[in-house]
Amino acid sequence: MITYLISVSIVWAIFLLAYQFFYKKSTYFSINRIYLLTTIIAGLIIPLIPNPYSQNSLFEASSIQNLSIRLQEVIIYSTHKSSLTGFENIHWTWLIYLILVFISGVQFVTSVIRILKLIHVPSEKKDQLYLVHLKEDHIPFSFFRTIAIPMKFKGESNYQLILDHEKEHILRGHHWDILFLSILLIVFPFHPFLYWYRKEIKLVHEFQVDASILKNYSERQYASLLLDLSHISSLKFSMIHSLISSPLKSRIMMFHKKSTLIQTLSYSFIPLFFILCFSCASQEKVSKDYHALKYSNVDTITIYDPGTKKEEIQIVQDEFEYYPLVDHMPEFPGGSVAMMKFIGEKMNYPEEMKKLHKEGTTVVSFIVMDSGDLFFNKFVKTIAPEFNNAVSGLIGNMPKWNPGTLNGKKVNVEVILPVKFKLSD
Repeated sequence: MITYLISVSIVWAIFLLAYQFFYKKSTYFSINRIYLLTTIIAGLIIPLIPNPYSQNSLFEASSIQNLSIRLQEVIIYSTHKSSLTGFENIHWTWLIYLILVFISGVQFVTSVIRILKLIHVPSEKKDQLYLVHLKEDHIPFSFFRTIAIPMKFKGESNYQLILDHEKEHILRGHHWDILFLSILLIVFPFHPFLYWYRKEIKLVHEFQVDASILKNYSERQYASLLLDLSHISSLKFSMIHSLISSPLKSRIMMFHKKSTLIQTLSYSFIPLFFILCFSCASQEKVSKDYHALKYSNVDTITIYDPGTKKEEIQIVQDEFEYYPLVDHMPEFPGGSVAMMKFIGEKMNYPEEMKKLHKEGTTVVSFIVMDSGDLFFNKFVKTIAPEFNNAVSGLIGNMPKWNPGTLNGKKVNVEVILPVKFKLSD
């Protein structure tokens, strides 16, 4: 998940920087809105797409031969307890993430409840919308199909202008954009780029509405209203649109601004930004043509014939193919938790090593056969024979694994298991 989150962040950063430099000051507000929403979704999808062009010949020629499935390091303590290095960290990572999701979710629900309580007053239906008049002195705002205007504005000359402004937000469906971002901020709690996206999208919303309002009202009247309302306290809720929810200076400057030819042509760069994001953040596609390695062991056995009382020496060759990488890795029956329980019950710290106060890491390679049986291969790293015996005994006592598969077929797969022997403090 961490890798995915990093990739998503890279994609969002590229798109946001492109928007900041090329499109933010243009007057194509509808296109900008589509760009921002589309690139948010693209940031979630692009890291999941395999990139068939990211693999180079060096990786294919050498790395594929050296990479094997490496399990998390197992720690065997001298006090008969075992643990999986990184396993507890994963649990803590998920716990922290869930806490942040909970906090973000509570903030979202709380803000919605406060808004609903505020607008929970008698309303009148007008053009399929609901209009409520608040006693509180707040900036007028809209929330989905409800327009809230403080009572003091009723009867004023700008009342219809305010109503048209908030109605325009609703008719353009701006609330759905904000709801979408609010949900993403629960899934990706407190992600800075999502806050940046929300800020830019709300500004584009105001630009769209301002452009529409200025078709029927003068710039002077509208700007005067915005400046007058800027002195009134506003609701600090991300889920609502209000007349001064965005920087006034930027909005007023945009009233009479026209896009330049360069800004117009810059939209042709958008496909290039998508290609750049794809090359930076998409998953590397490992070729399905995995290279098989060959295990070969030649030994001799002596056969005694009681009839002739003669001994005959025969050569025995054990040979098969196995893979260092596959589509789906082999798994201990029941997963990592079951594996830890098994190791904790079956493996002890060698007594001789306790007396010598010796500790270290032994790395063993074994092959999970297509039948699920384990075949001892070799020690990649050794510290002492006593540690080796303990590890090889563990491998020999393990039950059948769920074999690995390549292109849907069960195959022999090499697995690397680091075992760290550590004296308890």
